[in-house]
Amino acid sequence: MPATGIPQDLLLVGLEKASGSTFEIFMNALFAALLGERYVPLGGQADGGADGLVALSVHQAATRPGHFVQTTTQEDHRAKVRATIARLREVGRDPKSLTLATSRHIPRLDLVEADLSDELGVSIRIRDRTFIASHINDSAATRGAFDEHLRPLTQFLQHVGATTVVPKSKHVAEPAVYVFLHQELERRSGDVHLASSVVDALIIWALEGTDPDEGRFKTREGVRTTIGDQVPWAERFLAELLDARLETLASKENPGGRAIRWHRKDDLFCLPFETRRTLEEDNAEDEALRIRVRDGFTERIQAHLDDPDDPDLATRAAEVALRAVQLTFESEGLEFSHFLAADQSSENYRTIADYLGEAFAESEVPVEERGLIGDAILRALRHAFYSSSKAERLYFGKLSRTYSLLFTLQAEPRLIEFFQDMTADFYLYVGSDIIVRALSERYLEPEDQMTRNTLKMAATAGATLVLTQPVLEEIVSHLRATDSEFRNFVAPGEQSLNLEMARNASRILIRSYLYARLEPKTQDQPANWESYIGQFCDYGILHKHSAATQVSDYLQAQFNLSYESTEDLQSLVNLREVAQLAEELEEIKTNPQLADNDALMACSIYGRRAALKEHSTVTEFGHRTWWLTSETRILKFTRHLVERHQGERYMMRPEFLLNFISLAPAAAEVRQAYRSIFPSLLGIRLGRRMDEAVFHSLMEGVDEATQLEDGRRLAQIAAMTNSLKSDFWRTYGITFDSS
Repeated sequence: MPATGIPQDLLLVGLEKASGSTFEIFMNALFAALLGERYVPLGGQADGGADGLVALSVHQAATRPGHFVQTTTQEDHRAKVRATIARLREVGRDPKSLTLATSRHIPRLDLVEADLSDELGVSIRIRDRTFIASHINDSAATRGAFDEHLRPLTQFLQHVGATTVVPKSKHVAEPAVYVFLHQELERRSGDVHLASSVVDALIIWALEGTDPDEGRFKTREGVRTTIGDQVPWAERFLAELLDARLETLASKENPGGRAIRWHRKDDLFCLPFETRRTLEEDNAEDEALRIRVRDGFTERIQAHLDDPDDPDLATRAAEVALRAVQLTFESEGLEFSHFLAADQSSENYRTIADYLGEAFAESEVPVEERGLIGDAILRALRHAFYSSSKAERLYFGKLSRTYSLLFTLQAEPRLIEFFQDMTADFYLYVGSDIIVRALSERYLEPEDQMTRNTLKMAATAGATLVLTQPVLEEIVSHLRATDSEFRNFVAPGEQSLNLEMARNASRILIRSYLYARLEPKTQDQPANWESYIGQFCDYGILHKHSAATQVSDYLQAQFNLSYESTEDLQSLVNLREVAQLAEELEEIKTNPQLADNDALMACSIYGRRAALKEHSTVTEFGHRTWWLTSETRILKFTRHLVERHQGERYMMRPEFLLNFISLAPAAAEVRQAYRSIFPSLLGIRLGRRMDEAVFHSLMEGVDEATQLEDGRRLAQIAAMTNSLKSDFWRTYGITFDSS
């Protein structure tokens, strides 16, 4: 960045403060600077659905353009894109592509673009704040766009004490995040009742159709696969609990009795006869329930239509009504479930009308019919909510329990967006153990590159990942020590080694190399040890000073890392405090330099938090700055350091990113699953398997969340997120190993 460059934090503040009109003017100036004469701003109140257009060349006539530009500061970028395309077509334009510029960060932007492009039949591009940040210092003109339009919005920062508390976001206003974090921390503290109940429900459902008399069994892997096909994001729960719950359910000591049969000799599972008979009856009952509710909706709607003799119209309207209910679960499932479980006479659920409009947009109901049936649908829904039939109460209750089960599995778009938004705010110093682990995954299948994928997902979500000079030096030293060990102890007998011997190699990179040679997972494999090391730097210079430069360049480019020198870190800390901690760490560190490095890293986290005044801006995401590492031995030596900073920890466990970012489903995947689960019999069947006590505990969590003031709820969410990030005491289902 040039010396006169716009600081990223200052840009972030300007974008956050910009109104819609200011942001539009700013983006017009920025696009003009980036695209030159090809960009034509439109603007004004009568812009016909677009703020600008892009010509293929400066000579293209602007009379029939195809590539339009729209700007927005609103949160719902999808709605903005849909409305823009609709407006462009309404005024007679034929959009071939649309670029949406937004002042917000859009997680998984490529998936959002693909989804909207497929939905609208128009090529959609989104330029979010990450794009703006990467181009704001391209030229004097781009910097000028900021100086003229956004810098005035940051002038308040020049006054002492001017930093304001960030206003509460939807993550705080709605109970979903609070309830999920609360139950997740309870699970990690040893209370696995809720998680066990969910896994039990999935196991019973997965074993439907087994019959020992006909030789139909399922293996453990078969149970896992059946669940994964319908609920793929359940993996983190299954990895932790599946084996134990299978055996518990098959035990006579199971509190509810032996729920499944376990043929131990062949390790096969099935449902007992009594359960199979009950399930058959339950499934018939559930299918009949779905039919009765659909028919009941049809009758209710038909009673409110002006033309009651058109049953097909009422049937089409009933499908739209049911879809509106499903969309409400998709967007407000926890609150909607709480409403349905409560005494509705004291509540008024107004937002169903919003989802009716969305249901109409998805349906094939002609526009001219929507006006005829819209009011009838709303009346029918109100009657179903406030004067429901027995069938409707049962149906809504089962869907509520299905939603609660999916919610517990983190299959809730708002939870996904919360963790993605949180990750976009992270500033992570990456530990040498994590990077060495990433190096070792070079020759694995892409889906098995757990550490690499975690770093990639974090960077894609917007996190800043930092390679520090001390960590770089440790990695280079590790490579050199590994090379010396390989040449002295492995190379002489390499030709006679087998996989069992490879597993006993003491260093992870040697094991990685031998696995790639002896049992290659891809067609790409190293020809020899020198070519393996050559993936990271030239083998010939590994033991020379210049190796550090090559390794640094590779790491920064491959893993999207920025770089900070030792001097950068030292400027953040009290050097006397670092030296004192380093002396204590020498008890467990054989190399004094490693003790110095760890002490500097730990102290730097608190130093950077102080420099950025992270305590001055309270958000539900908790602290931004962390040390990302699996190193735990130093924790007992840094207790006094943590206590001196009000008990706030400094180390983030990488499994946090793995479980809540890398393995989390995309919001689009969850919405698609909702669309397949809720309308089908599966939606009711899963609800039947949900433990009633667990469901009520979730509803109690909603009560607890809504009784707190906004400020207290925000503080609680921040504290819970910080606890999850730094949770080193509870084992996750999937862990990192960098030995």
